[in-house]
Amino acid sequence: IGSETFASIRALHGRQQLHCNNLKSLAYVLIYLLSRFLPWQECGLPVEEVIQVKVNIFQSSLQEKVPMDFFTFLEYACLLAFNLRPDYAYVQNIFEDFHVKMGSSNSS
Repeated sequence: IGSETFASIRALHGRQQLHCNNLKSLAYVLIYLLSRFLPWQECGLPVEEVIQVKVNIFQSSLQEKVPMDFFTFLEYACLLAFNLRPDYAYVQNIFEDFHVKMGSSNSS
């Protein structure tokens, strides 16, 4: 399952994983790369506490440090039905829109 830091909640429960779980893990990695921190990284947290913090990520202080586009991506991954294939064009649009916003904010 990889490390607890980046594993999906489903992986932490030891259950079967599909596309949505991989997208959640990717979202955690991207959020970490932007913020250099994830709230559940505290040393020694039991797995159940890590899971609870991940469940509550949308209420965390990370929302102030990470562009909303990344939480939109994570929310999409969380809402994606377990057996459905992701709409990769939609995911691509999230990040293309982010890139455009960043490009226009850097040019001002």
